[in-house]
Amino acid sequence: MQNWVFNECRYPDDIYDRVWYRSTLKPESSLLETMPDSVDLGNSIGRPPLTVVQSILVAKNINYTISPSSVVSPLTRTTTTGQHNYSVMLYFCEINKSAVNRTGLRVFNLTLSIGSSALIDQENVDIFSLVGANKLWEFGTGKTAVGPYAGDINIQIVTLPSSPLSASIAGAEVLQLLSNPMLTPTASLDGRHEFVCVYVSVDVVHTA
Repeated sequence: MQNWVFNECRYPDDIYDRVWYRSTLKPESSLLETMPDSVDLGNSIGRPPLTVVQSILVAKNINYTISPSSVVSPLTRTTTTGQHNYSVMLYFCEINKSAVNRTGLRVFNLTLSIGSSALIDQENVDIFSLVGANKLWEFGTGKTAVGPYAGDINIQIVTLPSSPLSASIAGAEVLQLLSNPMLTPTASLDGRHEFVCVYVSVDVVHTA
């Protein structure tokens, strides 16, 4: 079950005018960390807004489920069910340089699945080891949508027993491609789909 707070972040914070919804999900023993420092997006595919990656949710175990039946189509105002193609990107950043200043301090396993299909199973993820502090690390399906899949989108992040600090995530982006009957075919590059973007990881948005 998702509890959405709508219109938290979009253009001009998001250069692509995606709508990022804030979730009120708070895992047990969760801790929200927010830092005003700038985050280096590097060569990010998703280019999430700084507002998203300046806050992280920290917890021993982060489990999040997005149900297609809970997504309301902006065009039809109805919920979306059945099989769909998806693009899913997960965003991570070590924003607290005083807490994480070397490798091995925050290490976790990451799993992403849709229905019964496992898309990502990444072990021993160490953000500081991968990119350092205040730099974005993203992981997911990339620019290409995958599917069609039926079922819920499940994100699971589990802290390794040997990790001194709990796992974290800055944000998650789920793009669901829906047929748009309101657009007539023109040029091949014209948009013929709508996208539903979900910002799932933090319950307070930092806007400074």
